[in-house]
Parts: sequence; structure tokens; C-alpha cells
Amino acid sequence: MPGYEGVGWVMIVGPANIPKAIAAKLHAEFKAVAALPEFQQQLIKFGTIPVASPSPEDQQRFINSEIVRWRTVVQKAGMAGTQ
Repeated sequence: MPGYEGVGWVMIVGPANIPKAIAAKLHAEFKAVAALPEFQQQLIKFGTIPVASPSPEDQQRFINSEIVRWRTVVQKAGMAGTQ
């Protein structure tokens, strides 16, 4: 589809109703680990590009925008509602 580029991404998610304080603490811990040079070298070794972890709110906005963006592709490809 013109105007679309697919890339892979990985994130750690929790339940929708996780308390914000717990989500913030987990995010801080994961972000600290992800910043370790050893961790970043492993990501590079696996062929990925290390990036700074966005806030949980920014991650939710990203997920929401991806759902909207790819909905059109799925519908136009005739895959909507398939299993």
C-alpha cells in the first residue's frame, strides 16, 4: 500500500488496569536495564536498533495510532474479521 512502511517493534505491556505507580516503577526499571551497554550490545547483535523507552503514556498513544493506521491496510486487504 502506498504510504505505508512496516517495521517491527517490541514492548513490554501489562494489564490495562495496572496502577499508574506500579507501571511507572516497572518502566523505570526496564528503562534502566535497557540503557545498560551490555543489553544494547545484545540488541545490536540480534539485528535490532536500541532506542530509548518512551513513557507508558507515549507507548499507549503509539499503540493507538498503529491500530488506526493499520486498520485501513487490514480492511483493504480483505483480512478484517478473519482469524
